[in-house]
Amino acid sequence: MQQLTGARDFCGRIADADYIVDCLASEVGALADQMAERGDYAEARQELEQASRSLAQLATANRDPAKSAARARRTGTQPRTSARELTPTRRAALGNLLDDASGILEEAETTLLRASQRGAERRVHFERIAEAVGSNKVLLRSL
Repeated sequence: MQQLTGARDFCGRIADADYIVDCLASEVGALADQMAERGDYAEARQELEQASRSLAQLATANRDPAKSAARARRTGTQPRTSARELTPTRRAALGNLLDDASGILEEAETTLLRASQRGAERRVHFERIAEAVGSNKVLLRSL
């Protein structure tokens, strides 16, 4: 899924790592919003919505009150701005937060892989979504 790979690339380039967890929450949520609410992708949408909510809650629970919310921006040939203002997290908690966020994405990846086993028609799509979710997990572990 290109949107999830794009999320990894966009959020991974944020200069201030304190915004990365909520950036991923925003990007995963935006992708879920684009997916069908019914049919083959409904279960994938629900899983991505849950992951987005969990990441956002993690960021909110560890908010840095000394920093203000801000939009992430990328300039250049393909400029882009985050869909919403992002919640900054406390720098001192960042290591644990990245581990927790990675766990949230790992859980989503596992659930999607299990769901892919329930139907041959959606297997490839769910496996691709799970792989893209996993690439975001790799981003968090690399920080």
